[in-house]
Amino acid sequence: MPGIRVVTMPTSRRCVDCPRLIPAGSPRGRCPDCLRERERERGSRQDRGYGADHDRERSSWQRRMDAGETVACRNPYCLSPSSPVDPRRWHLGHAPDRAAWRGPEHPECNLTEAGKGWGVPPRA
Repeated sequence: MPGIRVVTMPTSRRCVDCPRLIPAGSPRGRCPDCLRERERERGSRQDRGYGADHDRERSSWQRRMDAGETVACRNPYCLSPSSPVDPRRWHLGHAPDRAAWRGPEHPECNLTEAGKGWGVPPRA
């Protein structure tokens, strides 16, 4: 029909790290080889600060929330300051230098903290 334009979605794209073509929905936009290399460069869970101490701190907070304690998000850039942390779905936030934990955070707040340079002021 005249005037109707059909738009098709691409089925493949380039890996973000190399020129290889990959399926459009590939994890993190990388081919399997580059994804493996990226994970190797990141280091182990323990190398990134998520060892036994982290697990103990997380368990301690989980027990408190399971006992009924309502906990506010400890992220200074919280996106939902009026919403308490959901004890079934939360992240243990840590200071930028990973030297200390802040406490439970909304997953969205924890995962977007790298975006604090986007102009979101810290909560007062």
